[in-house]
Amino acid sequence: MYTNAHDLHNFWTRLFSFKIIEKENLQNLTNQENPFDDISGYGMGIYTGKYREYNCFSATGADAGVGFISQYIPKTQTIINILSNHTEGNKGIINFFTARVKMVSSRL
Repeated sequence: MYTNAHDLHNFWTRLFSFKIIEKENLQNLTNQENPFDDISGYGMGIYTGKYREYNCFSATGADAGVGFISQYIPKTQTIINILSNHTEGNKGIINFFTARVKMVSSRL
């Protein structure tokens, strides 16, 4: 599968506006079936979790030479897409930004 940030943006906005599947099916898709811990787990094809007090959903994947993670926070309509031309390059980008967010948050 080939994608880009624009396609992923369209996916989340259309999915959560019920243009791809009906509301009942979306609830089934995002219902946490396999919990990892108290706040995160896996639904039926989508990872579930929390960002602060907000529900957060994500999709991730990699293959030889590419990697991505895409997250959506419905309450704030925030979409975060990280795409890389390295197999696990998205992890380095995530680690970089996570460290910066923690650093800034600790100053607040």
